[in-house]
Amino acid sequence: MATIVQAGEGPGGLHCEEVAKALRHGFRDRGVTVREMHRLSGGFSRETWLLRVDWKKSQPLAGTELILRRDATGGIVSTPLRNEFEIYRVLRGSGLPVPTVYFFGDEGGDLERPYYVMSRCEGEAAPETITALDVCGRQRLAHQAMETLAAIHALDAKAVGQAFDGGDGVPRRASEEVARWAEVFNRAHTDGHPVIAAALAWLERNAPAARGAGVVVHGDFRTGNLLHGPNGDLVAVLDWELAHRGEPAEDLGWFCMERWRWSGPDAVGGLVPRKTLLAEYARASGRTVDLDEVGFWELLGNVKLAAIQATSASRIHTGVTGRLSLVRSARFIDHQSLFVVRALLERLR
Repeated sequence: MATIVQAGEGPGGLHCEEVAKALRHGFRDRGVTVREMHRLSGGFSRETWLLRVDWKKSQPLAGTELILRRDATGGIVSTPLRNEFEIYRVLRGSGLPVPTVYFFGDEGGDLERPYYVMSRCEGEAAPETITALDVCGRQRLAHQAMETLAAIHALDAKAVGQAFDGGDGVPRRASEEVARWAEVFNRAHTDGHPVIAAALAWLERNAPAARGAGVVVHGDFRTGNLLHGPNGDLVAVLDWELAHRGEPAEDLGWFCMERWRWSGPDAVGGLVPRKTLLAEYARASGRTVDLDEVGFWELLGNVKLAAIQATSASRIHTGVTGRLSLVRSARFIDHQSLFVVRALLERLR
């Protein structure tokens, strides 16, 4: 029996037969077997496994490749895994490019921690695949990304919100998000950091007021979570674990951050100039884009990423986890401070 355990993961590594047992239970197919498993890179709070399976049924419900998502030890994001599963389930039939989810497994079940199984979507999202696209491919992906983001923001926020907030759905105000990420950063980086402190002070003074009831915000909308084909066509939007109700500019600011400009300083998301991207969104959504509001959320996004990296470093230093994805995240905290400085200087201008 093949066994694949991620180096440094310790107890809780998965075995093919354990996963096969979970699939047999979830799919009601006693003959399904797992012939190969691979832990995919990335992920601060979830494990993502690629499964290659064989079926007993002649026409299985799913293909021969599946994705298993499981809560990770020492994760950064505290949102329940079931929320992400329910969002995918609610979005089925919405027309948005998302994977199909099949079933959810609770804590204490076949795989010890909560997990769910979904379809595998063909496509790439790594930085090198973005930079490998030609100009037309990048423009195509930018266009389709903004069309999709506009469609996300046009969803019935009350209906979709039941997946992540029980439907009572008070939108997160900008000031609340500033306070939230200030707490996360200060809890992890207890000796203070003047750059982050200066950015937080500016954000506290300049937080925009809420405009209305809020829209569905993806929360992590960037090219790293957009699977695309070789010609730049958008295949799927992944990683909905930070979805909530809020302002459209939050997703735009996160997408525009310098950290994701793989193809050069002027190509947001590694794709096109900032002005071009925001014009694409305005056209697709019919909304007026407030550049100052996008800039606010871009700065807050940089602080948010610094908070995630600081938390990664804290959990590694205290021995909570030794996961490789968190080690990589922790290494970028000093570099991220430069991004915060530049984003703050843009706001001060």
